[in-house]
Amino acid sequence: MRIPRGRENGRGTGHRKHRGSGVILPPVGTGNPYSSRRAAIAGLFAPVLLACVFLALTVSERAFLMHAHWSPVHRTRVEWPSVLELGPHGWALQGAFVLAGALGVAFGVSLAKDEARAMRVAAFALTLLALATACMAIPPDAQQARGRSWHDAMHNDIYPLIPLAALAGALAFSAYAQAGEGWRVRRDSSRLFALIGTAALGATLVPAVAQLARFCYFGLLLAWIASIAIASMRASRA
Repeated sequence: MRIPRGRENGRGTGHRKHRGSGVILPPVGTGNPYSSRRAAIAGLFAPVLLACVFLALTVSERAFLMHAHWSPVHRTRVEWPSVLELGPHGWALQGAFVLAGALGVAFGVSLAKDEARAMRVAAFALTLLALATACMAIPPDAQQARGRSWHDAMHNDIYPLIPLAALAGALAFSAYAQAGEGWRVRRDSSRLFALIGTAALGATLVPAVAQLARFCYFGLLLAWIASIAIASMRASRA
């Protein structure tokens, strides 16, 4: 089969030719497409896992939540989803946090292979988000606890990294100028999340609707991460 002119040395394909040999190398920053696809699958599984565990525990621990005087609308001392860790099946959420964090780190590290600065910032932000998520397995204090334990302090002090890293990642993806359908999805979904997610996060500061706003924010956050992972899977096939 005849090779189109300009492609025998990798020109026009984004590939590079190693000096002094006939070996055609993959484009800079792309990495192994199969490895990238597996990492993207891990990135998709993490938010799906958390969404399923959140939903299952919220339903199964209804009696505990009522006994703890938790409200699905206004703010309480220990807010959702952290309050689910204090219930009879809290170990399931703790395990989900750790597993989702590990999967998220794998996904974030895979994105760091790109040479674009905006993409590396986004990869760092997603990795930091994943690490903070894993740390949420450290349980908070119970509603009726007096004082503050060391693990409650760690839980609450690390939590702000999640919305901060998510916003930084969304802004970085929004600024990424790579062409292609997969990148367009990442950019547009990130802009949407940065706009609506920030509004929902701001609403969590209003005590009367704080918990309701947290439902909206975490739902948007998980959906955004899933959209980034799906777009990455599609990009790895291109």
